[in-house]
Amino acid sequence: MLPEDASNSANASTSTSNILSLNNDCLAKICTYLNLREHLSFANVCARFRYVVQWISRRLYKECDFYKISYLTPFEMLEFFHWAGESFEQITSEEPFRDRDFMVTVIGRNCPNLKKVTLCNCFLNDECVEVLQAFLKKIESLTLCDSRNITGKYMSGMIHLRELNLSGCIRVRASHLMAIFAAALT
Repeated sequence: MLPEDASNSANASTSTSNILSLNNDCLAKICTYLNLREHLSFANVCARFRYVVQWISRRLYKECDFYKISYLTPFEMLEFFHWAGESFEQITSEEPFRDRDFMVTVIGRNCPNLKKVTLCNCFLNDECVEVLQAFLKKIESLTLCDSRNITGKYMSGMIHLRELNLSGCIRVRASHLMAIFAAALT
Protein backbone atom coordinates (compact mmCIF):
# COMPACT_ATOMS: atom_id res chain seq x y z
CA MET A 1 0.00 0.00 0.00
CA LEU A 2 1.32 3.40 -0.99
CA PRO A 3 1.73 5.76 1.98
CA GLU A 4 -0.38 8.89 1.83
CA ASP A 5 1.49 12.14 1.38
CA ALA A 6 0.69 14.90 3.85
CA SER A 7 -0.35 17.13 0.95
CA ASN A 8 -3.03 14.60 -0.07
CA SER A 9 -5.79 16.09 2.07
CA ALA A 10 -4.77 19.67 1.29
CA ASN A 11 -4.95 19.07 -2.48
CA ALA A 12 -8.12 16.98 -2.55
CA SER A 13 -11.28 18.66 -3.73
CA THR A 14 -14.76 17.87 -2.53
CA SER A 15 -15.76 17.03 -6.09
CA THR A 16 -15.92 13.28 -6.74
CA SER A 17 -14.86 13.81 -10.35
CA ASN A 18 -11.59 15.48 -9.40
CA ILE A 19 -8.56 13.21 -9.87
CA LEU A 20 -6.99 14.77 -6.77
CA SER A 21 -9.76 13.21 -4.67
CA LEU A 22 -8.38 9.74 -5.47
CA ASN A 23 -6.09 8.18 -2.90
CA ASN A 24 -2.45 7.43 -3.76
CA ASP A 25 -3.13 3.73 -4.38
CA CYS A 26 -5.64 4.63 -7.09
CA LEU A 27 -3.21 7.09 -8.64
CA ALA A 28 -0.50 4.41 -8.60
CA LYS A 29 -2.88 2.00 -10.36
CA ILE A 30 -3.57 4.62 -13.03
CA CYS A 31 0.18 4.99 -13.53
CA THR A 32 0.52 1.30 -14.34
CA TYR A 33 -1.38 1.98 -17.58
CA LEU A 34 0.94 4.82 -18.64
CA ASN A 35 4.09 4.58 -20.74
CA LEU A 36 7.35 6.23 -19.71
CA ARG A 37 6.73 9.55 -21.48
CA GLU A 38 3.28 9.69 -19.88
CA HIS A 39 4.86 9.01 -16.47
CA LEU A 40 7.05 12.05 -17.05
CA SER A 41 4.04 14.20 -17.90
CA PHE A 42 2.03 12.85 -14.97
CA ALA A 43 4.90 13.57 -12.56
CA ASN A 44 5.07 17.18 -13.74
CA VAL A 45 1.43 17.95 -12.92
CA CYS A 46 1.93 18.51 -9.19
CA ALA A 47 4.07 17.48 -6.23
CA ARG A 48 1.64 14.73 -5.22
CA PHE A 49 1.71 13.09 -8.67
CA ARG A 50 5.53 13.28 -8.67
CA TYR A 51 5.53 11.56 -5.29
CA VAL A 52 3.30 8.75 -6.64
CA VAL A 53 5.43 8.32 -9.78
CA GLN A 54 8.63 8.24 -7.72
CA TRP A 55 7.13 5.62 -5.43
CA ILE A 56 6.03 3.30 -8.25
CA SER A 57 9.32 3.79 -10.08
CA ARG A 58 11.07 1.94 -7.26
CA ARG A 59 9.21 -1.18 -8.41
CA LEU A 60 9.00 -0.57 -12.14
CA TYR A 61 12.50 0.59 -12.96
CA LYS A 62 15.22 -1.72 -11.66
CA GLU A 63 16.86 -1.95 -15.08
CA CYS A 64 17.42 0.66 -17.75
CA ASP A 65 18.08 -0.27 -21.37
CA PHE A 66 18.98 2.83 -23.37
CA TYR A 67 17.55 1.25 -26.51
CA LYS A 68 14.11 1.32 -24.89
CA ILE A 69 14.38 4.97 -23.85
CA SER A 70 16.24 6.33 -26.87
CA TYR A 71 13.12 8.19 -28.04
CA LEU A 72 13.26 10.52 -25.01
CA THR A 73 14.66 14.01 -25.42
CA PRO A 74 17.78 14.87 -23.35
CA PHE A 75 15.59 16.86 -20.94
CA GLU A 76 13.14 13.96 -20.55
CA MET A 77 16.04 11.57 -20.01
CA LEU A 78 17.49 13.84 -17.33
CA GLU A 79 14.10 14.02 -15.64
CA PHE A 80 13.63 10.25 -15.83
CA PHE A 81 17.03 9.57 -14.29
CA HIS A 82 16.43 12.22 -11.64
CA TRP A 83 13.33 10.51 -10.23
CA ALA A 84 13.96 6.87 -11.18
CA GLY A 85 17.75 6.53 -11.24
CA GLU A 86 18.05 5.69 -7.58
CA SER A 87 16.11 2.46 -8.15
CA PHE A 88 18.28 1.29 -11.08
CA GLU A 89 20.47 -1.72 -10.36
CA GLN A 90 21.45 -2.33 -13.98
CA ILE A 91 22.07 -0.09 -17.01
CA THR A 92 22.68 -1.29 -20.56
CA SER A 93 23.57 0.55 -23.74
CA GLU A 94 24.76 -1.12 -26.93
CA GLU A 95 24.98 2.07 -28.99
CA PRO A 96 26.66 5.47 -28.69
CA PHE A 97 25.04 8.12 -26.53
CA ARG A 98 23.78 11.26 -28.26
CA ASP A 99 25.84 13.29 -25.78
CA ARG A 100 28.31 10.98 -24.07
CA ASP A 101 29.63 13.33 -21.37
CA PHE A 102 26.14 14.50 -20.44
CA MET A 103 24.79 10.94 -20.13
CA VAL A 104 27.78 9.66 -18.14
CA THR A 105 27.30 12.53 -15.67
CA VAL A 106 23.54 11.89 -15.48
CA ILE A 107 24.16 8.19 -14.78
CA GLY A 108 26.86 8.94 -12.22
CA ARG A 109 24.89 11.53 -10.27
CA ASN A 110 21.50 9.82 -10.31
CA CYS A 111 22.14 6.06 -10.09
CA PRO A 112 24.03 5.37 -6.86
CA ASN A 113 22.72 1.81 -6.53
CA LEU A 114 23.93 0.42 -9.85
CA LYS A 115 25.46 -3.03 -9.56
CA LYS A 116 25.77 -3.91 -13.24
CA VAL A 117 26.80 -1.51 -16.00
CA THR A 118 27.09 -2.56 -19.65
CA LEU A 119 28.12 0.23 -22.01
CA CYS A 120 29.25 -1.12 -25.37
CA ASN A 121 30.11 1.02 -28.40
CA CYS A 122 29.65 4.15 -26.29
CA PHE A 123 33.12 5.52 -27.05
CA LEU A 124 33.96 6.15 -23.42
CA ASN A 125 37.32 7.52 -22.30
CA ASP A 126 39.19 7.66 -18.98
CA GLU A 127 37.40 10.84 -17.94
CA CYS A 128 34.04 9.07 -18.34
CA VAL A 129 35.28 6.18 -16.21
CA GLU A 130 36.52 8.68 -13.61
CA VAL A 131 33.00 10.16 -13.33
CA LEU A 132 31.41 6.70 -13.02
CA GLN A 133 33.99 5.60 -10.46
CA ALA A 134 33.49 8.74 -8.36
CA PHE A 135 29.73 8.30 -8.01
CA LEU A 136 28.99 4.60 -8.47
CA LYS A 137 30.32 2.85 -5.39
CA LYS A 138 28.36 -0.43 -5.68
CA ILE A 139 29.33 -1.64 -9.16
CA GLU A 140 29.95 -5.39 -9.17
CA SER A 141 29.89 -6.00 -12.93
CA LEU A 142 31.30 -3.59 -15.50
CA THR A 143 31.36 -4.10 -19.27
CA LEU A 144 32.87 -1.35 -21.42
CA CYS A 145 33.30 -2.99 -24.83
CA ASP A 146 34.94 -1.21 -27.74
CA SER A 147 35.83 1.97 -25.89
CA ARG A 148 39.23 2.37 -27.47
CA ASN A 149 40.32 5.38 -25.40
CA ILE A 150 40.11 3.69 -21.99
CA THR A 151 43.45 2.95 -20.33
CA GLY A 152 42.00 1.69 -17.02
CA LYS A 153 43.49 4.60 -15.12
CA TYR A 154 40.51 5.29 -12.84
CA MET A 155 39.11 1.81 -12.35
CA SER A 156 41.04 0.82 -9.25
CA GLY A 157 38.55 2.79 -7.13
CA MET A 158 35.80 0.30 -7.98
CA ILE A 159 36.42 -1.90 -4.97
CA HIS A 160 33.24 -4.00 -5.27
CA LEU A 161 34.02 -5.02 -8.84
CA ARG A 162 33.76 -8.78 -9.35
CA GLU A 163 33.35 -8.95 -13.13
CA LEU A 164 35.12 -6.78 -15.69
CA ASN A 165 34.89 -6.94 -19.48
CA LEU A 166 37.08 -4.57 -21.47
CA SER A 167 37.01 -6.39 -24.81
CA GLY A 168 37.93 -4.07 -27.64
CA CYS A 169 39.47 -1.54 -25.25
CA ILE A 170 42.86 -1.67 -26.94
CA ARG A 171 44.62 1.00 -24.86
CA VAL A 172 44.19 -0.64 -21.44
CA ARG A 173 47.55 -0.68 -19.69
CA ALA A 174 48.84 -3.69 -17.79
CA SER A 175 49.82 -1.51 -14.80
CA HIS A 176 46.25 -0.23 -14.50
CA LEU A 177 44.87 -3.77 -14.75
CA MET A 178 47.14 -4.84 -11.92
CA ALA A 179 45.85 -1.95 -9.78
CA ILE A 180 42.25 -2.97 -10.55
CA PHE A 181 42.95 -6.57 -9.52
CA ALA A 182 44.80 -5.48 -6.37
CA ALA A 183 41.88 -3.24 -5.34
CA ALA A 184 39.38 -6.06 -5.94
CA LEU A 185 41.36 -8.44 -3.73
CA THR A 186 41.39 -6.14 -0.71
